[in-house]
Order: sequence, then structure tokens, then C-alpha cells
Amino acid sequence: RDVAVTGVQTCALPIFDGVLSLDVIYHLNVADDRRALAEFARVTRPGGWVCVRVPAFDSLRSAHDAAVHTRERYRRGPLAERVAQAGMVVDRATYANALLFPAAVASRILTRGNHGNSGASGQAGDVASDVRPASAFVQAIGMAALHLEAGILRAADLPVGLSAIVVATRPVDAR
Repeated sequence: RDVAVTGVQTCALPIFDGVLSLDVIYHLNVADDRRALAEFARVTRPGGWVCVRVPAFDSLRSAHDAAVHTRERYRRGPLAERVAQAGMVVDRATYANALLFPAAVASRILTRGNHGNSGASGQAGDVASDVRPASAFVQAIGMAALHLEAGILRAADLPVGLSAIVVATRPVDAR
């Protein structure tokens, strides 16, 4: 069966053991994320898995969102609901990059006066990203935080983060 997930491309997909969607359904070119999630469910074999990661918290919008054409930033609860509505059983809904969250919030607060939310809706034309390469020292701190967080995520879900993540299973009795 051919489907138009993004409204731009049409393709026939086989059935997969799992679907990994990293920072895809938030994009402006995905006009209907619910339809995309339903397609993920359709192409996942019964008992297979789907993992969806998207940017979190609309309050964190910045010029980067405009530059990369962000349509929507998500909260884990509503994202989990959309995945469930697509026919999947949600196994886990959490945030990631929680240890870097305070730095991102501080950065957004400090730069609001420079660009505010204007142009950060993903609708702007020539908006440059406000994300810049970090020094080796800052990158090392960030990597250490991510490694520490990986251990925490093995045991618990996180209450905040820069990304929302949902892991779900297609029911075995799904048709």
C-alpha cells in the first residue's frame, strides 16, 4: 500500500521489527504527525517496537527551531497519547537530556531579548540557528552529563529534558 507520510513523498514500505524515529515528526514537512505515527504502527510487525524522540517543551523554542523548521515541540504525555491512538501500547514515556535542561533554559532566558520567539515558529525564511559549536571542555562536560543520565534512565524516567521519548510495542493481536 502506498502512503503519503509527509504529504510530499509517497512510498510503499515493508513490515519491520522496529521503527526508530529520531527528531522527524516534529518537522514542518510532516503535516500530520498522527498519520505518521499510524504509519509507524502499520509497518511494525505485531510484537515489534517503535521508538519516537522529538524536541520537548514549546517554551524552549529558539532561532534554532526556525532554522530547522520545527512545527511542534512536545510534552511526553501528549506524545504518548498520540502513539497510543496510533494503535501502539506505550511501554515507556520519558524525557532525555535532563541534566542539560537547566543550561538550555538559562540560555533561552538570556537570549529572549535578542530574538524572542519571533521567527522561532519554523515559519521564518532566513533565520540562522542559535546553536553554536562548544569548546572541547564544554563538550566533555556535556558528554559526562549524558553518560550519567544514561545510567539514571536505566532505572527511572525523567521529569524534564530537552527531548521527549516514547517507546511502544505493536500489540501481538494487531492486524
